[in-house]
Amino acid sequence: MGLIGCIIPFPVFPEHSQVIAIGKFAVKERNENAGTDLEFVKVMVGVKWSVVAATFYMIDIRVKSATDTKIYLGTAKIVEAFTGHKKLLAWNNIYIYIYN
Repeated sequence: MGLIGCIIPFPVFPEHSQVIAIGKFAVKERNENAGTDLEFVKVMVGVKWSVVAATFYMIDIRVKSATDTKIYLGTAKIVEAFTGHKKLLAWNNIYIYIYN
C-alpha cells in the first residue's frame, strides 16, 4: 500500500541541463533581487520533489563574485510550475570562501 500525502524528495543530477538551467535562473533572480554580482559556476548537489502542479528544487550552487576572486556557495529553493514559470523562493548564502 502506498503512502498518501507523503512528499518524497529525490536527488538531482547536477550535470543535467534542466538542473543547470534552474541553477542559472536562481543566480539571475538573486542578482536582480539583492543587487549582487554573482556568476553561476555549477550546481553542487540538490533534491527535488513534486506536488500537484509544480516541482520544487533545493540546490546548492557554487557561485563567484564578478568583483573579486572569492567563490561562494549558496542554497536556493525554486519552484517550477508545470507551465514552465519559475520563481526563486529563498536564497541562503553559506559563507565558505575558496580562494583561486
